[in-house]
Amino acid sequence: ASDVLMRLAGGADAVTNYLRAIGITGVLVKNTEKELATAHSVQYDNWATPAQAALLLKQFQMGKGLSANSRALLMQLMTDT
Repeated sequence: ASDVLMRLAGGADAVTNYLRAIGITGVLVKNTEKELATAHSVQYDNWATPAQAALLLKQFQMGKGLSANSRALLMQLMTDT
């Protein structure tokens, strides 16, 4: 499912650019889950600093970077699963 979402978002570069646009500079998305599963050499290409991961969650909680409907769905998925 995450690979489908990444493709719909425009790919890894688009996801990383979006994160940069909302002020998240310590996260890099380069590979899909499929790529990670088939090429162990890329397993460290995707990374996030703990502080930036926490900031991303804080921004989403505050409603930054997502529509109200998307934020509600994300919060529901994060708390129900």
